Amino acid sequence: MKPVLLGMILSLALTFSQANATESSSTEVIGEGDFQVTLQDAEKAIAHLLEEDGAADIVSATITNYRNPTLYRHKRPLSIGVKTLEFDDATGRWSANLFILEDEAVLSAMPVSGRYEEMLMVPIIKHRMHNGDIITAEDLDQIAYAADRVRKDTIIDVRKIIGKTPRRLISKNRPVRVDELQDPDVLAKGNMVHMRYHTPFMKISTIGEALEDGALGDQIRVKNHDSGTIIQARISSANEVIVGSPVHVE
Repeated sequence: MKPVLLGMILSLALTFSQANATESSSTEVIGEGDFQVTLQDAEKAIAHLLEEDGAADIVSATITNYRNPTLYRHKRPLSIGVKTLEFDDATGRWSANLFILEDEAVLSAMPVSGRYEEMLMVPIIKHRMHNGDIITAEDLDQIAYAADRVRKDTIIDVRKIIGKTPRRLISKNRPVRVDELQDPDVLAKGNMVHMRYHTPFMKISTIGEALEDGALGDQIRVKNHDSGTIIQARISSANEVIVGSPVHVE
């Protein structure tokens, strides 16, 4: 009787026009103790299959045709089987057949359907940070956000946060925007620096005093120690500025 039952269940799969159809299956073992399959368990299984089938790298799936948080209870360990998963990129909808299993025996079968959305892992700062604090990997965590709700200026690449400092106070546990960060200062106002002027024909070097704080690549005012002249120079290191020509900062 089992093949007949499976054939009947598989025939219940919904279809969408111009949908990406798959014949995937998955079995997920549910924790031992309180043997039940929850709506959340089923949604995680569907999301995992959608990821495997190329809907997106990270997916959040929601079942919309069932509302009871517990789909099935049993006295023995349970697992989930999913068959005939179909999804539509244009609408973000999916359908499948869900099986509740004890070992290989089908205890319950149900057609399920719902919506899915692409998720992005977005770095967040775990605690408040101020200007001058240098952000390290230990200061960061990552949270999944719906891709269509992430602002264009939100920083997704954690490498663009590490080593930076906030322009002003950044609150904890939220995405960080590009304009909220800057390179940390490497040169402080009042420090003595080497002033260098290079052309293809000459090299001049003297000592000056930084009149402003600045990060690598910043243009700051520097006072020539010998002449007292104040000029604009670009910071090339913690103790050197380049006068009169741009410098490439690694």
